[in-house]
Amino acid sequence: MTASPSDERRIVGFAPEDKEAVLEALINTRRHAQHAEISLRFQSRTAEADQIAAWNAKLSEEIDVLVDRMMDDWLGSAGGIVPRLTLANIQLEGAAAEIKRRVAVTQQVVDVIGILDGVLAAAVML
Repeated sequence: MTASPSDERRIVGFAPEDKEAVLEALINTRRHAQHAEISLRFQSRTAEADQIAAWNAKLSEEIDVLVDRMMDDWLGSAGGIVPRLTLANIQLEGAAAEIKRRVAVTQQVVDVIGILDGVLAAAVML
C-alpha cells in the first residue's frame, strides 16, 4: 500500500512545501545579512562587517544541517517559525537599507545582530 500525500504529511510532521518555506526564509535571511555586511565593508566598518560575517557563517552551517535533516526525517512544525523568519527578513531588509544610507549605522548593526541571533536560535530549535 502506498502512502497518499495526506499520509505523508502526517508521517513527516509537516508538508514538503512548509519545509521549503522555512528553508527559503532562512536563505533570504542569510542574503539580507550578506547585504548588510557588504554595505558595512563599503563604509570601511570592517569590525562590524566581520561580526555579521561570523553570524552568517553560523547560519550557513545551520542551513546545511537543516537541508540534511530535510532529506532524512525533519520533524516539527514549520508554521511557528515561518512568520518569525518573515518578520526578521522585513526587519533585516530595513536595517540593511538604513546601513546603506549610513543612518545610525552603529545602532543598525546592533539591531541586525540581535535579529540574526533570534533567527539562529530559531533555526537551531528546528
